Amino acid sequence: MLQKYYPSGHVDIAHSLCGIERTHYGQGKYDKALAFQVQALKIQQRYYFPGHDDIICTLSHIGCIRNEQGAYNEALDFHRRALTLQEKYYPSYSAGIADILNHICDVLFSQSKYNEALSYSIEYHEKALALQEKFYPNGHVNIAITLMSFGNIFREQEQFDKAIEYYQKALEIQKEYYPFVSIIMIDTINCIGHVLHDEEKYDTAIDYYRRVLSIQENFYLNDHIETFHTLKLIDDTLYKQKKYDEALQYHQKALTIQERHSNTAYTDITNSLNSIGNILYSQEKYDEAIDFYQRSLAFRENLQRSGYVGIITVLGNIANALYKQRKYDEALDIYQRILMIHEKFDATNHVGIVDTLISISNTLRD
Repeated sequence: MLQKYYPSGHVDIAHSLCGIERTHYGQGKYDKALAFQVQALKIQQRYYFPGHDDIICTLSHIGCIRNEQGAYNEALDFHRRALTLQEKYYPSYSAGIADILNHICDVLFSQSKYNEALSYSIEYHEKALALQEKFYPNGHVNIAITLMSFGNIFREQEQFDKAIEYYQKALEIQKEYYPFVSIIMIDTINCIGHVLHDEEKYDTAIDYYRRVLSIQENFYLNDHIETFHTLKLIDDTLYKQKKYDEALQYHQKALTIQERHSNTAYTDITNSLNSIGNILYSQEKYDEAIDFYQRSLAFRENLQRSGYVGIITVLGNIANALYKQRKYDEALDIYQRILMIHEKFDATNHVGIVDTLISISNTLRD
């Protein structure tokens, strides 16, 4: 409608384009988001002076989009252009400078350039933090975002104590600004759980994951799909502790949620079915394990996009369960089927072929 009245462009059109872009970005439609943001930038550059804050914001947001698309060098370029303008025209707006510095570190983190990101963050994250603390003398949730970025980098560096220290600081700020337990705290609590999991402190990690689950169950009704991910985290951790009965309970709850949500990818359901089969296999409940493996296989064979690798994995699980039951003829048939799939679709996977031949040999021997 605005383009009808302003055929040659107008800043109001740019504002509308940015609003549409935010919607697409929130939905993960990054190509569409980028197209709208680029259009907005062209209009802004036509009507505003080079250092206008809208231009800086748009440049930085394009950087965020390109980061999500995996175009890291372009993302860095846009963020650095935004930073140059921010420091030139608004040197006293320390919060804005801090936000862009954090975005640059996020891109380096996405590139897995952890050493560079860490050295950059030592110089710039601390600068960002100092700027934020100056701009927000009474504290602010944006400071928590910077602390979270520190924690993420230290976690990847396996400096777990430092990672937890920064996550805990972020959580304390979030508690101050969200006195009632908020959904915003979930990521922070989860991150602490992940670090403890990395350290193999499984009992403590589960405590944090259960805190997240409790928050989700209070905020989401009717088994929201987000609770599925938390149930899976708890299940996987219990499985590593060989607490198979408890793990099975959580995994079955997760599967129920997946099956209830029609928009959940079927490949995720097949993975859950296979994982439940693995738990039952570990408990030596081979018949039950095979039932779940067969259900997983049926899904995979109906999904062309699932690929032969997943089919081979599930077939191998079925064959192994049959072998444990001394049903050698049935196991042999499936191992031979796996070999045929390898030779047809995966002939260069020599390790996989050799492993299958060894399984066939062992089965024939027994």
